[in-house]
Amino acid sequence: MVDHRQPDPGRPRDGSAHGRFQVLHLDHLAYLLAAADNCDFLRVGVTQRDPHRLLSSHHGAAHRHQPQANPLTYPERVTMIRRTLLAAGLDRDRFTVQPFPIEQPALLTSLIPTSVVAYTTICDEWNVRKVELLRGLGYDVRVLFHRTADRITGSAIRQMIRQRRTEWQALVPPACRDYLLELDIEQRLRPPAEEAQQ
Repeated sequence: MVDHRQPDPGRPRDGSAHGRFQVLHLDHLAYLLAAADNCDFLRVGVTQRDPHRLLSSHHGAAHRHQPQANPLTYPERVTMIRRTLLAAGLDRDRFTVQPFPIEQPALLTSLIPTSVVAYTTICDEWNVRKVELLRGLGYDVRVLFHRTADRITGSAIRQMIRQRRTEWQALVPPACRDYLLELDIEQRLRPPAEEAQQ
């Protein structure tokens, strides 16, 4: 069937949305789907591909560098994101998942051209700095959501998992929940002292 619709001249062909996704929660999913709704093809960027090699130029919260804040590897996050977006109904030819090295601006622009519209959310001061950084690199940055209260955070979910509180499962998409259970995320986030007692 031939699609006779005329392209929307104001709609970008390529867009990007990014995050650390440790772990992907319902607010992340809403953000990614909103970004996908605003472009023809979405590049989902994963920041901090290797959290053990972060550069000192990274100005995010200090907890982002800690092992307990980074239970998932880059390939696992890619799988988690792909499974979640496909389960949410996004066609596999509408998106890709790739590194988004915001802590290395020269590398970022070589991986994602500045012609790609950067969609983002503002939740805290680090998000504000990211918007400034991306605009300084030449990206057209469009803020989709401002969330400062009553928001879901990865750190809160990781804390629930560490405490073996099952309510975390209602804060992540079902496909993400299933994948995290498959990975035995609770075991990964178990405090070292508790592991030593085993």
